Amino acid sequence: MAQKASAEVVADVRRDQMLAAAAQLIAERGFSDTRIADVAARVGASPALVVYYFGTKDTLLTEALRYSEQSFYAAAEEMLTSTP
Repeated sequence: MAQKASAEVVADVRRDQMLAAAAQLIAERGFSDTRIADVAARVGASPALVVYYFGTKDTLLTEALRYSEQSFYAAAEEMLTSTP
């Protein structure tokens, strides 16, 4: 059971790395010029692995934008709670 939980954590970390890389690439190149292969190269994975996690480019990029937005709000909330 512990191995399964460990594998799930690794998968979640890998997925988050892909989402962060996709968000960065969108910021650098724009939505239409960001390719699955570019995301894969940024995280040191194969394009097939990215497709395994997300299915399509549109799904990947949409989830990357959501991930970026959630990260922004989490950072803002943390900053607000730590500021006297």
